[in-house]
Amino acid sequence: MKEGLLIVIIVLFVASCSNSLKNDSKDQSGKVINVQKASIQLNFVGHWLYQAKREDLVREIANEYEFLNQNCKVNLVFPEDIYYSRSKADCEEEFVSQQLLAEHSKYDIIRINDAYLKIALYMKDPDWAKKYLVDFSQYPEFNRDAMPELVNDSAKSKWKGMIPGPYLEGYNYSIWYDRDLAKEIGIQVKQLDMTFEDLLQYVKTIDAYNKSHNTNIIPIHECSDWSTINPLAFRLFLSELDDWRESLKDNYSERKLNAFHKTLKAFEELSKYHAYSKSWKQTEFMNSLDYPMKHKSFFYVNASWMYNYWQKIASKEALNMVPNELPVFKPSPVYFGGYSVMWAVPKNAPNRDEAVKFLLFMNKPDVAEKWSRYAKCPTGIKGNVTSVSFGKDHFEDFTYNIDKKYGSRKLSFNYFDNNLVLGVSRNSVNMHTIDVATGIMTAEEAMLEIRKQLKKNK
Repeated sequence: MKEGLLIVIIVLFVASCSNSLKNDSKDQSGKVINVQKASIQLNFVGHWLYQAKREDLVREIANEYEFLNQNCKVNLVFPEDIYYSRSKADCEEEFVSQQLLAEHSKYDIIRINDAYLKIALYMKDPDWAKKYLVDFSQYPEFNRDAMPELVNDSAKSKWKGMIPGPYLEGYNYSIWYDRDLAKEIGIQVKQLDMTFEDLLQYVKTIDAYNKSHNTNIIPIHECSDWSTINPLAFRLFLSELDDWRESLKDNYSERKLNAFHKTLKAFEELSKYHAYSKSWKQTEFMNSLDYPMKHKSFFYVNASWMYNYWQKIASKEALNMVPNELPVFKPSPVYFGGYSVMWAVPKNAPNRDEAVKFLLFMNKPDVAEKWSRYAKCPTGIKGNVTSVSFGKDHFEDFTYNIDKKYGSRKLSFNYFDNNLVLGVSRNSVNMHTIDVATGIMTAEEAMLEIRKQLKKNK
């Protein structure tokens, strides 16, 4: 009798366990977990491979989503694994185009890298995003969790009336330096309100140090496959232009050309003190990342994402790198920075609804807070943390100070584009900035060449 009762209890216990596996349960944080065998494979093209905590974040998001949605297996791949190559300039545009124009895209979530204009030019279709991508602005939860200025009509106009995904990544451009090297040379760099005259004096000091110590520290780093002279040049240009809004027009004017002429003269002045290495064409981005930390170069112009590159190769030394506001001729009301849409869902994605659900899961305050801790960069997703700087982290201080100074008055910047000066339709004109900076051409010679190219492109 007792044995029969024991068997009944065991059967009831097993049945209870079986039923519990079929129903939703909760983890320790109270989140609902759908416990069942995975029936969907979500093919997700990630981002930030080899970029330390940013790569970790993408993997953690994928793993957590799988855990909370056990009917879904997230197949995370990276562009470097399937198509991306620095040697092929339009590989991203080609890949995106292939996915969108197929009957069914192979990947449910694709990386678009905020490249509306590049993809529009490649596809010869300014409405490509609206035609082929899911519009996230139709989802109330997306609008609720994104910063208000990123979901208004002005923000939508960039994508021709829609928003293709979360604004996880934010960035500010800066001119970085290693504080140990600055101390060694005897330079105190202004984090804010740096002028061109300040920069010129820093370069003069580095040049004098090289001569007196028989060193060869490059004052401003430059490389062939990720040229970063343009953010510095166009920051100076915009500060000289009487009205920065003129730079957004698809044309050029004498006022624009005169402002850029002054910029070239500034680089000609820098060239007298060997600001840029003449061998920059032989310097590749990935092979020269450690130059500032190894004191081979002093200034490094790029955006806030550089912290994660440096963290990957030398985590302790990365903490010595200091971001600073790009210099100006005179105060400017705008700055290079903003928020990027990294991922989108093609309308022809096999698992479109699940892909939308995944990106909405990414667009949450807890993800925003983790991003801020991991990446040391701003984000366009609302977080629960306060927007106050306590001076404990110079990366967060920089973000706080730039955001306080410029607010939403930021211009997204594509370092290959010359459209700020000449307009989108003349984007291919060579501005010869690096030629002047390395002493190959004078500012006058460069302007004559630019005007010749403009006449040909009329």
